[in-house]
Parts: sequence; C-alpha cells; structure tokens
Amino acid sequence: MSHEKTRHPGPQEAIKRVQQAEAEGRRIVQNAREQESVQILQKAQESAQKAREELLAQAREQARQHRKSLIEQAEAEASKTHSESEKEAGALRKAAKPVVPEAVSKTAAKIAAILHQRQV
Repeated sequence: MSHEKTRHPGPQEAIKRVQQAEAEGRRIVQNAREQESVQILQKAQESAQKAREELLAQAREQARQHRKSLIEQAEAEASKTHSESEKEAGALRKAAKPVVPEAVSKTAAKIAAILHQRQV
C-alpha cells in the first residue's frame, strides 16, 4: 500500500498543490499588473514629454511670429513718422523761404546798428 501512496497523492496533497498553484497564479497576475502599471506609467510619461515638447515648440513659434509682427509694426510706424516729419520739414522750409531774405536783412541791419554804436 505504501507503493500506492507514492503513485497517487492523497486529497490533502492535491489540495496543497492546488493552493500552491493558486498562490503562484496570484503572484503571476500581480507581477503582470505591476509590469503593466510600469509600462502604462512609462508610456504616459513619454506622451506627456512629447506633448510638452510640442507645446513648447508651438509657443516658441508663436513668440517668434509675434516678435516679427511687432518689429514689422514698429518699422512701419517709424517709416510713417519719418515720412510725416520729412513732409513737415519740407512745408516749414517752403513757408520759411519767402521770409528768410527779410529776416536776414533785419538781422544784418541790427548787427550794423550795433557795430555803428560801438564805433561812436
């Protein structure tokens, strides 16, 4: 009979093996969950990093375009102001041109009077 016990395990041995198999199964499932969690976290981090880099690239491009736009606006405004200043200066020169000979004559007369007073 001892020979039969070694060939056919008893119910206690079978229950023990089932419990060990269940424990091993739970361990395998737990390991799989942990590995899956790690992979999910890693993929999430990679996705977040990629999204961050894309957003930074977009922000840089928007900033570059905004800066370019501001420079263009400033240059246009400066050109307009310069043009207006040139027009004003031309108008002032044109308005002053007929008066200049008279102003020169009056100034020359005053200088001559001052010099004449000093000589006397």
